[in-house]
Amino acid sequence: MSEPPLKNVPGLVHVASGKLAYIDVDRHSYEFGTDANYETVRAILNCVSDQRELTFFDAEHPQLSDPGAYISVVRSTAVTRPPPAGPDGLLAQRGNHGWSSSWIPVTESEAERYLLLCIPFHTASSAEQITFTEPSNWRRRRSVSRWRWNSFRRYLNKRLAAGV
Repeated sequence: MSEPPLKNVPGLVHVASGKLAYIDVDRHSYEFGTDANYETVRAILNCVSDQRELTFFDAEHPQLSDPGAYISVVRSTAVTRPPPAGPDGLLAQRGNHGWSSSWIPVTESEAERYLLLCIPFHTASSAEQITFTEPSNWRRRRSVSRWRWNSFRRYLNKRLAAGV
């Protein structure tokens, strides 16, 4: 079992660590404390890598199956396939029970602002946790069709504009 990637980060509480069933993958779960802020979010995103995938919940995402959507974020050095990452190397995907979007390139700023908007869904009083999964299998789940980027990109732009 790997060590939790984040220790002693103000505003972040380590909740649990464990192996995912039937596969050799570590999972570390966190929730935001009452003092979570921009620096907390920066520390989280600094731990995202090609081998360490961040997942968080957006409860305000329009319902396609179950309410909300789980957002996965990875940092990739790939420049062709999977899709080219954003200028900061980040890719994001959304999904929930039977559906998922393509991976889209996102900037560090977009990822920070999105996660900041989702802090209320990851506190001790909520049911959702922020998780890091490692090693990530995101490359096997990739979807590279550029035309499928549009709906997630439109939603993300709208969500970030409304939250500012």
